[in-house]
Amino acid sequence: MEIKTPQIDSDGTTDIWGEKTFKTNQEKANIHRLLLFIREGIESFAESFIYEKPDKLTVKHVLSGIFSFLDGVKDKGAIEEFDANAEVKLRTWKELYPKAFDRLRVKFYKVISKIFKTKLNYNKPVIWQHLFPFKVKHYVPDILFFMKKDWIEESIPNCDFMLEAMEIKWKNNPPDIEWITEWLKTKMPDPIYEVVLLVPYYYIDTNIYFTPKKSVDNINLNIVIDNES
Repeated sequence: MEIKTPQIDSDGTTDIWGEKTFKTNQEKANIHRLLLFIREGIESFAESFIYEKPDKLTVKHVLSGIFSFLDGVKDKGAIEEFDANAEVKLRTWKELYPKAFDRLRVKFYKVISKIFKTKLNYNKPVIWQHLFPFKVKHYVPDILFFMKKDWIEESIPNCDFMLEAMEIKWKNNPPDIEWITEWLKTKMPDPIYEVVLLVPYYYIDTNIYFTPKKSVDNINLNIVIDNES
């Protein structure tokens, strides 16, 4: 899923933050808080639709939830008016692979994949990623987090893993260098790979408009509920 940068229209121009937003530091802070609150609320709600089929029924449910959320914000007096629209769009070959040569290679891979029974996505490096335009993502796990979790689990039985509690217990009772060395040798998590070849797919593109009580004329949020993100 993708939520694009909010655009604020002020005095007939479009900018990241309109002139009226900067009238005073207080007004600026209020608009920032409002924007973050609405962004986080809608983003959290939209995540539940990532694996839903992008069709008219899903669009209806997405808009219903957004209108319900913004109604609550309006009832609290933070915004004056709002509106939203959504539609199902197709992510085309050209959007996914702007270069014609890459599009040709992807289509060729789809043909040979039927012969060799290869996949469009892998969770480890493969030779295909060097021959075709796979999207490769490499994540390094939070090593310190897993180290703290394992140490506390060993040293303090039946403990909870609330982040704050874990930090306090780690600080008060840290492991020695021998334990850390052994952990790095035997338990350090492996890197996480995503090797994916994208093909055209449908997604939901949503535009949300609302007018805050003060400072700016209008705010526009664009939300893309994207199954491939």
